[in-house]
Amino acid sequence: MAPGLSAARPASMQALRQRNQKLESKIREHLEKKGPQVRDWGHYFKTIEDLRAEIFANSVNGAHTVLQINNARLAADDFRVKFETAGHAPVCEE
Repeated sequence: MAPGLSAARPASMQALRQRNQKLESKIREHLEKKGPQVRDWGHYFKTIEDLRAEIFANSVNGAHTVLQINNARLAADDFRVKFETAGHAPVCEE
């Protein structure tokens, strides 16, 4: 390393430390003036619970719809099998 470069390094480090201390003191002053900030998120909880309930209800409704579709498909298959079986069986006339 060049001799001038090594001599400049401690000076720049010292300058960075001083700027950092000033910045930290400004942050401390700002926080002291502003005081502790406590946010009340309670008004969001009702909305969140309502949305969760709506999501659950929609999930149940979707599952119910899928179940109805499956039941209709099974009933159609049963009807098809009975119809095909009845078509091949001899018809009894009285």
